[in-house]
Parts: sequence; structure tokens; C-alpha cells
Amino acid sequence: MKRILNVLTLLALLAGFARAQVGLSGGVDFASKYLWRGYEVTDSPVAQPTLDMALGNSGFSVNFWGSFALSDRGQYGIADEFDVTLTYGRELAHHAYHLNLGVIYYTFPNQDNFSLGDHTTPEVFASLGFANLPFTPHVAFYYDLNLGDGWFAAVGGEKEFHVASQPFVFATHLGYNQNQFGAEAGFRELLFSLGSELAVGDFSVTPSINAELAPEHSMTEVHHWFVVLSVSR
Repeated sequence: MKRILNVLTLLALLAGFARAQVGLSGGVDFASKYLWRGYEVTDSPVAQPTLDMALGNSGFSVNFWGSFALSDRGQYGIADEFDVTLTYGRELAHHAYHLNLGVIYYTFPNQDNFSLGDHTTPEVFASLGFANLPFTPHVAFYYDLNLGDGWFAAVGGEKEFHVASQPFVFATHLGYNQNQFGAEAGFRELLFSLGSELAVGDFSVTPSINAELAPEHSMTEVHHWFVVLSVSR
């Protein structure tokens, strides 16, 4: 718990600095469980705060993200996570494409006998989005340089529609894991999500319902259902 408070204090200090220097946005997701690339990280609720800092008009941005178990901490507290992502983004062909290049540095601070070599890992990534195509598809590739020792690729897209003037977004993505974190190679994640954004005062609140299927070589169950409540400003 002390480490969680330290992380939240750091985020608050960074927010105060960043608001004066760079573009700043942030929020928090509350999820009924934490799934990642086909792995069930926790089977209990989590809070996942995020802070984005856009570094002027350079195209560079920094994201701070965490995941903290809200219950069963004796079992799932060890899975708490704090990640820092540096991204360079650029629009191409008159905004028809959006390219992202970057690196994610994963940290698992509550592991026993924590050490940088054994409980942190960097991952490089590239993604490309197609703004003018139906379903606004995107492709992404991730390669882990330490603990993961493998790569992960994903393709997905989303579609906005309206019901009685209320906007909804349906999104999906399919992920292929090539031996990351000891996983057998195969399609490990097929995710479907349906959410709707609501304005609540100065905040944006988006509830969503999500389903994740393991198309082959299931690591846990064949499927998972979970809900997420996202709050941002």
C-alpha cells in the first residue's frame, strides 16, 4: 500500500509540473479484472490511473500508467504494475495514416526481492492507423527486450454509431503472441468492447462491457467477461 501511495504522490507532483509546461490529460479506469494479451493478471477489481503529457508540438508524448489491485491484495498485490511509455507520433498523407513509434518500460514494484533486472522490462513498439478506411483499422507490433523475450502483434479497429443521439463505440482486436513470457505461439486474444461516453460536469465517464476470447492455446479460460468504468478530464 505504501508503494501505491508513493506512485500516486509522484503522479500528482508530475501533474503540477506538466500542467505548466506541456499539454496534460489524465484519468483512471476501474475494471472488474485485469486481462493483458490473453493473460488473466488478476481476477479481482483493479484501478488503473493514467497521465499523458504531450511535449509541445514535437510529436513526442510521455504516458505514466499503473494498475493496482483493489481487493485480494494478499494474492494479487504482487501483480501491481507501473509503466512509463515514450511515444513519437506523426500524421502521414494528409492525416490518412497515423504512425506511432515508442518504447514501454514495465515495472512490477511489489515483486519479492525486487530488482531492475528481474522485475522490469523494456518493450519497443510500432503502430499504424488508417483513418480513411472503414472501421478505422490499426496494426501494431511489440518486441520485448528482457523478461518477455518475444513479440506480440495485433490488428484491430472500431466503429462509432448512435442510438437515440447517444454515441456508442464498438471495438475489436486480435492479438498473436510469439512466445512472450513463455506463451506458446498462437492467437491468444480476441477482444470485443462496447462503450458509450457520457459527460458528467467537467468529466468524461465511459462505461463499457468487454469480452475476451482465446482463439487457440488458451492460457486460462476459454473466455472472459469484464466491465470497465473510465473517468477522464
